[in-house]
Amino acid sequence: MDQTDTNNNEYTVVSFRIFNPDLDPINVSQELELTPEHMHNRGDFPKGNPRYAPYKHGMWILRSKLPGQKPLDEHLKDILSVLEPKKEIILKLAKNYTVDFYCSLFEQNGFNLSPEILAGISDIGAALGVSFSAFIEDDGDVVGQDETEQE
Repeated sequence: MDQTDTNNNEYTVVSFRIFNPDLDPINVSQELELTPEHMHNRGDFPKGNPRYAPYKHGMWILRSKLPGQKPLDEHLKDILSVLEPKKEIILKLAKNYTVDFYCSLFEQNGFNLSPEILAGISDIGAALGVSFSAFIEDDGDVVGQDETEQE
């Protein structure tokens, strides 16, 4: 698929996650000297609302800053540019925690990643997960699996 040919409904969301039941996300922020877009501890409630089941893991999430209409490889490149200088710290964290990229692709049939992007993901010890979803709601809300869910 040529990523320069996008239909108007294609949308991409990419997050870099570190998680584990015992993860303290504040410690991760301090070690990486980065501020995540989202973090929570095991036992916290989604949206601070106890009507939802509490999180089973502590989690630290850094999201791509690019618009959703950009292709997957550009989102990954954006996040990797922030993470690559922190490679040794991330590799140390990866010994005790799950480290991955969580990618949600909406209204897309597939993607291609360059060898450089694949090497960058591998070099920091991260896994790559991709979720395909068929639609975005009419009001522009993105519909798909929540990045704070763990498998």
